[in-house]
Amino acid sequence: VTAWDRETTITNCRDLMRNNAITRGICHRLRDMVVGKGITPHAITSDPAWNRIAEAYWHAWADRPEPSGLLTLSDILRLAVVGVMVEGGAVILKHSDGTIEPIEIERLRPHPKDPLGSQPYKLDASGRLTHWCIWDRDQTGAFSSNSRASWVRAVNVLTLMPRERPDQIMP
Repeated sequence: VTAWDRETTITNCRDLMRNNAITRGICHRLRDMVVGKGITPHAITSDPAWNRIAEAYWHAWADRPEPSGLLTLSDILRLAVVGVMVEGGAVILKHSDGTIEPIEIERLRPHPKDPLGSQPYKLDASGRLTHWCIWDRDQTGAFSSNSRASWVRAVNVLTLMPRERPDQIMP
């Protein structure tokens, strides 16, 4: 299995989602069943006033958790569920201002300055994941020499996938 094979499979899965009503229906049904109404935490401290404030803060954040303000937390969770089914994983980037951003899994790529066959992540001496390499798309929407690649601390990246996929092991 090569990276090209994996990208071809993902392309075929995306095509089925767009153009096959049965596939789309199955994915949307599963997505809706997994996410449901979303996450609604309830504070249960001994201070009712604090509980109300905490719950109001959560609901305000969950209504607009991402930088553009267009998606709710439930929308992001639905995107993640479909991403796992169709693309083999999902990635959510956590920003310093408290917002989160879903990004395409293919933006996790080895750094362009690393040797061929490198991984899109760094490990420390004990084998713990410390950073992910996240690429920006160029002006055409592709990945090229004009694309910027940045190392992002692993604590700021939520990945919903196995870390070592076949295309990362065998370039």
